[in-house]
Amino acid sequence: MEEKTIINGKLKNVSRTTLILFLILTIVPLCVLFFIQYKDAVADVAGWNMKWDWVIERYGENATPLKVALIDMFRPLTNLFVFAPGIIISLLFYASYHKTELTVTNRRVFGKSSWGKRVDLPLDSISAVGTGWMKSISVTSSSGAIKFGMIKNRDEVHKAISDLLIERQEKAKTEMTTSIRQEIPQSNADELTKFKGLLDQGVISQEEFDAKKKQLLGL
Repeated sequence: MEEKTIINGKLKNVSRTTLILFLILTIVPLCVLFFIQYKDAVADVAGWNMKWDWVIERYGENATPLKVALIDMFRPLTNLFVFAPGIIISLLFYASYHKTELTVTNRRVFGKSSWGKRVDLPLDSISAVGTGWMKSISVTSSSGAIKFGMIKNRDEVHKAISDLLIERQEKAKTEMTTSIRQEIPQSNADELTKFKGLLDQGVISQEEFDAKKKQLLGL
């Protein structure tokens, strides 16, 4: 049977997702850090009329609260503390998903999973398929579960693989039933031959043979 492609997985915009992840991991902690360290200055600028004597003592009477806060917030040490984890996590995320590929045919599931690892799974080796976070599909075989992440049309791909597994199960049941039906007449014929030999040897009577024959042939 000729191999035919059923569906291709469409990869989400990994670069855009990475940028959003980076902003979340850096801007949000930066804002929290800003408010914790300079809440008095923020309150003064917002008109909350809170005292900020510590700013005057440190920078002088001509210091502007918001200016002082922004200057301090972007000091090198603060930059390293806030931005480094976000950069590392974002780069790991991008490296993990940007090479993902997934193709489903009537014979196999193949492509590239996390970190660009090549995967080729014959349909007969797949035992289950599931979904997970980050728009991922998990394909399980005897060697374990393999995940393909950031698949835009994940649900369609999941349904295609599930349909193939169900079709395989139905085909196996049909073949088993056909095999059993084919084996039964042959088994009865062998049994009948054995009793015919016993009749010829005089071990059983003609009546006993005829009764057994009717039983085996369902007469």
